[in-house]
Amino acid sequence: MAHPNDAPEWAVAHAPADATQATISKAAAALTTHYVTSITCTLEGSANSTGITFQLRDSTTGAGNVLWTGKLNNLINESATLVLGGLNIKGVKGQALTLETTGAPAATSSATVAMTGYSLSEAV
Repeated sequence: MAHPNDAPEWAVAHAPADATQATISKAAAALTTHYVTSITCTLEGSANSTGITFQLRDSTTGAGNVLWTGKLNNLINESATLVLGGLNIKGVKGQALTLETTGAPAATSSATVAMTGYSLSEAV
């Protein structure tokens, strides 16, 4: 995907241990706006999950506006994955972007999050 001003693409991911909230951020930078071009969320494990909600926020973990949300369920010993590409979700200038689960999955289940994007620096 071509980005304005040939901005380089970045990628961040988090695959924590079972029963741990998955969260990853693209850190805030002064006068810089982050854009998300893809989101990947996975839920898997040996426990039956009633569902985990994933959110993209325009700030740090648990704060800021929700820019996107999705939910995954999994059956025992199964995995569920959501992959979205071709996105161009704009964050807020000077703010972090965070992709996270709203809670931790069951004791024998795990969630992962990943996102790619680009960042543009803007004049004052």
